[in-house]
Amino acid sequence: MPEKKAAKKFYRTGEKCPESGLYEHFCKQKGEKARIPLSKTETFPPCRTCGSVKWVLVMAA
Repeated sequence: MPEKKAAKKFYRTGEKCPESGLYEHFCKQKGEKARIPLSKTETFPPCRTCGSVKWVLVMAA
């Protein structure tokens, strides 16, 4: 029986980071991904280009 992939959890600008790690978002205006490191309890920042965005964890620390 094939394994199910875990659904990605998205976090919005202004929310508190639940887990330290590397997070990314896709900037529609630039057409590219941006990655930033965040520590647990830091606030997800806005994108400098497109404003409020959704972040996703790509690598836990």
